[in-house]
Amino acid sequence: YTPPIQAGTPASDGVLTLTADANLAESYLELKYGDGETAQLFTDWVWGDDASIYQLSEPADVSEQCSGLGAYPSYSCTRASSIELNASRTNRHTAHYRIPRRVLTPLVEKGYLNLEISQNHSKGLKVSPLKLSYSLLNCHMMTIRAGQNMGAPLFRPSYNHFVFEGDAPPAAGAATLWIRASIQDHRLHVQGSPGVPYGIARNIKTDLGNLYTEHVFIARDPLMDVLPSRARWPHLGALRVLAGDQGQFINHVFLDDLSQYDELVGYVDSITIPLDVMVQFQNSRRISLTIEVPPGDGIVRIHSLVIAYPSTEA
Repeated sequence: YTPPIQAGTPASDGVLTLTADANLAESYLELKYGDGETAQLFTDWVWGDDASIYQLSEPADVSEQCSGLGAYPSYSCTRASSIELNASRTNRHTAHYRIPRRVLTPLVEKGYLNLEISQNHSKGLKVSPLKLSYSLLNCHMMTIRAGQNMGAPLFRPSYNHFVFEGDAPPAAGAATLWIRASIQDHRLHVQGSPGVPYGIARNIKTDLGNLYTEHVFIARDPLMDVLPSRARWPHLGALRVLAGDQGQFINHVFLDDLSQYDELVGYVDSITIPLDVMVQFQNSRRISLTIEVPPGDGIVRIHSLVIAYPSTEA
């Protein structure tokens, strides 16, 4: 939805955020819009259909092989030291595409934008959600690119408080937050068993103590519709965003599988900050957020934060 023409006039370039459930091993998405404008998305996604092998910290009762009859030693079981998973990477991928303001402005004059999305090699495609974000003439945008630990390696785990400098007028709606970060060895996390005695059901080291097979299921798609409500980390490549200085939890970022992208360039992700969170900043007219980095290996750096929202002040 785009506001009426006067309020909906773009004051910046637009960013189209598209999340697709699709097999992109040998294909990409084609985007058509406006007066013959075209673009190709996910052309750099090269993950194939091969199986992944995860080494366990010690033999566990997953993929257990049993043979024989009766009691031991006639009947015995061999526990696996590794587990092979087909399609263990999620098929849900997110891309961000920039639409220049000069192209976007005439397209939204009628209050809507027509898009055509197709897959060059059809193997099934589901697109959800699809979001277009751009600054309005009465929209407020703030950016952090320097200072406040920007670009520096962050401790794992750690809480990192970032303050948007300058006056922040009251919000009239939800905000969008974009984060650019580099996360070394970003991967969906599968943890080996902690070593409980033989013959007892194996648990893994998660906040919920999930069974190994349950956690593997979650790791296949960390963006599933229902995440464990008490799980602090869907996987150890995700970051948590909190309001203010270690305040209300807002959402996770970098949930998607980014292992096939160049970590040196950095990743971009975005989340929506609800209006009921934004109103917490209206008295101080100062916006700040905390980014919580999970435990684990690999260097995490935050390169920039951008927040934009409609304001009650012109």
